[in-house]
Amino acid sequence: MGLERLGFKSILLICQDETTIENLKPQLKETFKTVFYESDATQGFEKFFGEQRSDDEIDLVLFDVTDSNTPVLQKIREKTKRIPIFTVASDYANLDALSILQQKIYYAFTKPIDFEHFKTEVYAAIKEVAKRKFSAYSHKVAVVTRTNLDGNFIYANELFYEITGYTKEELLGQHHTLIRHPNTPQSLLDEMKGTLKEGKIWHGITKNITKEEEDFSTNATIFPIFNSNNETIEYLSISFIVTKEEQNISKLKRYIMDQKSAQIQQNKKLDKKINDRIEVAIKNERYKYEELKKVLYELETDLLKSKSTKNTLAHQVIQLEGALKKVKDKEESADTTLKEKLRAVMNENYEVYKKNEKLEKNYAKLEEKLEKSQESIKIFQGYIDDYRDKIKNLEEIIEMNKKK
Repeated sequence: MGLERLGFKSILLICQDETTIENLKPQLKETFKTVFYESDATQGFEKFFGEQRSDDEIDLVLFDVTDSNTPVLQKIREKTKRIPIFTVASDYANLDALSILQQKIYYAFTKPIDFEHFKTEVYAAIKEVAKRKFSAYSHKVAVVTRTNLDGNFIYANELFYEITGYTKEELLGQHHTLIRHPNTPQSLLDEMKGTLKEGKIWHGITKNITKEEEDFSTNATIFPIFNSNNETIEYLSISFIVTKEEQNISKLKRYIMDQKSAQIQQNKKLDKKINDRIEVAIKNERYKYEELKKVLYELETDLLKSKSTKNTLAHQVIQLEGALKKVKDKEESADTTLKEKLRAVMNENYEVYKKNEKLEKNYAKLEEKLEKSQESIKIFQGYIDDYRDKIKNLEEIIEMNKKK
């Protein structure tokens, strides 16, 4: 890309080194539209920056700096603040480097100059100048353009030409996409087209590009222009340059608003989440309480059953003890009676009894019955002991339930 295309059309080379001039001359002529040469620094200053001259003729200065011409470099910088100045020298160590740097030069080259490196640094200088230019334009009047229904320019004010770098002949009749930045979102273009098609006013930030391919943004308002039949016949755009700082502030405001909105939504979600968890926790506690009530009811029921069983068993034991006492009394009475009868029989007729085998057998049977009666008494006594053990176990179970 030629530097003329980027907006730098002329260069002033102040150099007394013929070798450097011969090496640079062909490449400078290919790059710039106009190349001025001066071997004498003082004459060069008077010719291009004297009191009767304007600095509009020169876009860039390449200065071959020496001990003797350093003051001239200072005078050029005092005369013009806008022109980028580059220096070249064989050895800066032998020069007053501090005085050179104080002139706010853009870059200091060492001989021989690498021309591709030179073009890179010049392009960076163009960027710097463009930023200052657009910053200055942002405080001027509005940029005004008119386009027909096909989107072709039919009018532009002087500020538009000054900003974009196009001439009237280059611009009029061209489609407005000539200055549209290639990174413009399609969604923005669709919104703009739809709004204007409905006959409404469109407002928004547009990103554009100059002839020198420098991008700039505008805060634009586009009006549809109607005829007497209320038909759109053309579009009028009134725009103001938006600086990077203004864009950043706008982006920051949008970011803050988005963050606030996101925070509000996040807080709502968090509140809902907390409320849901509280509700679940309450339900769980209610469930646990109901389950605990069930367990307590079952324990109380089991306890009542145990008490009832204990009372029943105790009653049965009492009945058994009563029955056993009756059996004991009965057996004791029968035993006493039997013994008395036996003694009476034995005393009355001992000799007859001995002889009577039948009587002996009856006596043996009575003895056998007596033994069986005694065994029955032992069995009933075992029953009573078993029931007493069961009552003791029930009482221990009841005490354990009470402790739980």
